[in-house]
Amino acid sequence: MHTSRFIDDDHAAIQRWAEALGSIIAATGRSNRQAARDLGFSKSVVNRYINGERVTEDAWVLATKAIDLAQKEGREVPVDLQELESTYKKAEAAHRRRLRTNGKPPTGEGDTSEQAAPDVRPSDDEPLGDPPPRQTSFRRHRVAYSIGAGILALGLVYGVVSHAADWWPFEPRVWYAKVVGTYSAEHKRPLGVFRFRSPDIPKDTDRVFYDEGSAVPIVCQDRRRREVTDPTTKQSSTVWNRTSDGWWIPDLYTDLPKVPGDTPPLSIPTC
Repeated sequence: MHTSRFIDDDHAAIQRWAEALGSIIAATGRSNRQAARDLGFSKSVVNRYINGERVTEDAWVLATKAIDLAQKEGREVPVDLQELESTYKKAEAAHRRRLRTNGKPPTGEGDTSEQAAPDVRPSDDEPLGDPPPRQTSFRRHRVAYSIGAGILALGLVYGVVSHAADWWPFEPRVWYAKVVGTYSAEHKRPLGVFRFRSPDIPKDTDRVFYDEGSAVPIVCQDRRRREVTDPTTKQSSTVWNRTSDGWWIPDLYTDLPKVPGDTPPLSIPTC
């Protein structure tokens, strides 16, 4: 009975997250298809997230991007961010448990006692029959053919890509920014800077950070997001840089030129 109760609790946790995500998408004023297009996801993936079929880190990224989009357009998002984060974490843990058990009790009809798990090992006095007949070689041949076809396909793709690299015109431009100014008077050393999934959510970081002096590839800049103030220098900035892998870092801690107005420096595009 305990296992059955846990599965019910997991289902409820996933449903709460799915409903919250659905309300966030609705707050953008877009259909699922339109939101998927504007946020850089496929419609099928968005539908699986909203239906609770999958709860992954990308689902959280989708939620934060949708919140960013709605807030940029002046729309009200009916969620509390801390509560939303807690709901996501519970749902993600429930989803992992569901994958491990395939949504079913691990043993028996919800009974977790040893009696519910049949012993699949033969006992010492149990007569053993003949070994099962060997399968035909068809499956082995099919696997071999599949591997060979895969290798051939990879070779063709490599050839196409290696030649296409000479003329492909759409490679995004990257500006490398050095991480600077992270010295902490309290800790007596540079601390580096965290990367964030969303510039507007203070705790939305996986706590991966760039060390002082490291080079970060930047593809665009947003000049009016959450304000960041350095506790040591007391300097503030609302400028954030988006990295080539889709994360954000505050511009306050880079060596990019600090210019007034809404136009980024060095011809960096606006995000």
